[in-house]
Amino acid sequence: MKKNKQKGVALIVVIFAMMLFACLGWTLAVMQATDFEANLRNFDSEGALGLAETGMQWSLNQLFMNPSWRTGNGDSDCNDNGDWLTHTLSPGQYRVCCRNPTASETGNAIIESRGYIPLAPPPSSNYRAMRQLKMSVTLGSFSKVLQAYNLFDWTSLHGGSRLNGDIQAGNYERNGNGTYNEAGIDYAEGGSPLPRDGTGDDRDVASTPYPTITMSDYEGWAGSKVWAPPHTSKIKTGGISVVDGRTRLDLEDNIFTGVLDDWDDEALRNISLGTWQTGSWIEIYNVLDSDTVDLDGLVTWQEGQRVSVVPKVYSRNITGLPDNYYSITLSCNFFTNPLSQWENEGIRNVSSSTQADWEYKDWGVIEDVPAANQAVVRIDTSVDLTNPAYQWQVGDMLCVTKRYRRDVSSDNLWYIRADTLFDLRNRQTQWEAGGIDGDIAFRNTALVAEGDIAIKGINELGFNERPFTYPNLATQGGNIISKDTPGGSSEGARRRRRDFADLIYTQTGTVNFNYLMAQAVYGYNVFLDGQVRLDYNDLSGLAGFTWGLSNAKWEEN
Repeated sequence: MKKNKQKGVALIVVIFAMMLFACLGWTLAVMQATDFEANLRNFDSEGALGLAETGMQWSLNQLFMNPSWRTGNGDSDCNDNGDWLTHTLSPGQYRVCCRNPTASETGNAIIESRGYIPLAPPPSSNYRAMRQLKMSVTLGSFSKVLQAYNLFDWTSLHGGSRLNGDIQAGNYERNGNGTYNEAGIDYAEGGSPLPRDGTGDDRDVASTPYPTITMSDYEGWAGSKVWAPPHTSKIKTGGISVVDGRTRLDLEDNIFTGVLDDWDDEALRNISLGTWQTGSWIEIYNVLDSDTVDLDGLVTWQEGQRVSVVPKVYSRNITGLPDNYYSITLSCNFFTNPLSQWENEGIRNVSSSTQADWEYKDWGVIEDVPAANQAVVRIDTSVDLTNPAYQWQVGDMLCVTKRYRRDVSSDNLWYIRADTLFDLRNRQTQWEAGGIDGDIAFRNTALVAEGDIAIKGINELGFNERPFTYPNLATQGGNIISKDTPGGSSEGARRRRRDFADLIYTQTGTVNFNYLMAQAVYGYNVFLDGQVRLDYNDLSGLAGFTWGLSNAKWEEN
């Protein structure tokens, strides 16, 4: 009997122990499941946040390409389903709405972005996680009549000038004392002494936001309206290396022809860098093949940039006034067939210490190309070629430039892979054909150049019909120079001889005009002389530019 009682107690203990362990196991399982669900919720939440951030970045990219981009109907709310765009991206979806700000919000665009795991409503409402971000964005746009990233110098501006619209510049200079941004002298926001229309246009001190030009877009849009000097090519992808302490370039085209050694010691210019300056050119050490060259040193050039051979003067004969020309022999067979295609183009001596100003002694016109290494170059009769100080010398480097001398109509867009010269001088009677009066009209045609754009002479240059989607003149790294005083018996007459219907733009170069009429001027530096009238009109349709953010404010809702 006693043994049976002991067996009963043991059974009770075993059963109790089994129930205890089962309870503990169930508790542990519940705890693990709870932890798993919590971890899953955290994981889903972080994933949803990542999707919301992705949607925000995608929207910013759209705004960079088109500052006027909005979703839906472009109002100031995101209340309608049509205001939202939905994109699927593992592990879920994001929805974005870009709208105009309300009266209480800052910026000129509001982005709302929501990330969902796994699907966004509608049609599904069974999402496990949702995170929402909101950003107020202040974007740049072509809303200024003048913008200078670094310096706007209006020291030499004449009375009667008028700049109708907002101005933004990193620095202002009015009195030539070298001290910038003197309030009430160089500028005054909202009440500037700058010539203005009296409407309280802003005069802001700031460098950004500032637009950047996409040169490849313009080159593509130009189609067949592209011009390049002889022996020009792009650097291949993967075409830059260093061998024996020198940069070696592999080019896309076979620009070195004939005897390869003949190209040694010539110069190579990187025209993609714009104006001729230190770092944009270097001498050739050795040509290895028709598309491979070792440079005489190291450069920091990039794949895809464009280079062009710059020949040197081997010998020259001078004929003085009244004919005023050089008979030049080059140190290589530079001119390509047909030789006549280079006649009437410009040629520029970039070895001169004053070449940046495009003085008349530093450039001429190719009248004749008798052979691949010869040219007859006419120099303006204002230059006394008997004066050694004005003469081109053996070893000087010469760049061929695109020269305009007559009207251009309905060509839409010209893209120049070199410097560009608008020759507005009176007809050169000693050698130039008739039918030229010195005036040039570009009608429904824009021009974008990789190098400088120079305007020389007293006669009229007019961009009389706006191309709407393109600026009148633009370059990325070149200068735009018009320092000659136009002809005319009055300030207004001289001003009207530089008449532009749209934007004049350089990204990193200098704009320098003596008398001007235009809608807007944008440059790294801007110098204005003479009487200037800038009258801003809507430029929102301009293509081929991107803008950065001047301000962005994030918040998570």
